[in-house]
Amino acid sequence: MIYRNYEFSFLATLFSVFMSLFSFAFVLLGIFFFIGDFTDVLVLNIILGVVFVAAALFTFFYLGNVVSQKIANIDVDRKLHNKPAFCANFCSRNPEAYEAVCQINPVFAETYEYNEAKKYFVKKKV
Repeated sequence: MIYRNYEFSFLATLFSVFMSLFSFAFVLLGIFFFIGDFTDVLVLNIILGVVFVAAALFTFFYLGNVVSQKIANIDVDRKLHNKPAFCANFCSRNPEAYEAVCQINPVFAETYEYNEAKKYFVKKKV
C-alpha cells in the first residue's frame, strides 16, 4: 500500500490511506473479473475488469493525491488561523514562514516568541 503522509494534516493522511486501500481493492476486483468466470458473458467480465482498474487509477491518482493535497491545504490553513500552538509547531519546522504566520494569526504573534538559543518557539512570559 502506498499513501502520502502529510506532516501537518492527519485528516489528509487518513484520506490518502483510505483512497490507497480503495484503489487496491478496485485493482483486485479488476483482476478477479479479468481472470474469473463470474458472468456468462466474457465481454461483460472484461468490461467490468476495465471499469474497476480505471476506478482504481482514478481513486489512487486523483483522490489519493490531488484531493488529499487540497484537504491538507485547507486543514493547515484552518489550523494556522485558529490554533496558536499549531502555529508554533509549524514555524519551528518552517522558520521562514514566521512573518506570514504572524500576519495570519495575531494571537500567535502575541503569545509566542522565537528562542534563538534553542531554535524553537516558546510562550512569552507575562
